[in-house]
Amino acid sequence: MVNRLNRFSWKYSLLINVDNTKVMENEGRILIQNEQLELVDMFPYLGSQITEDGECMMEFTIGATLQKIRKSHNIPISTKI
Repeated sequence: MVNRLNRFSWKYSLLINVDNTKVMENEGRILIQNEQLELVDMFPYLGSQITEDGECMMEFTIGATLQKIRKSHNIPISTKI
């Protein structure tokens, strides 16, 4: 699938950033721009860690940050919502 995306994007002069692109499932060697993509077993997404088996582990640091925002009197309610 990644290889097809790469081929299609080249038609429109769009490049995939190899340094920022990682794969979880190994379909064999995936080469983009003659570089192999890094294989990982978990990655961060919107403050959570997504694992290979589909588990989503929320990091507590975001909860603490949201708590500070919620308690702040300097931020209007409309922004908090």
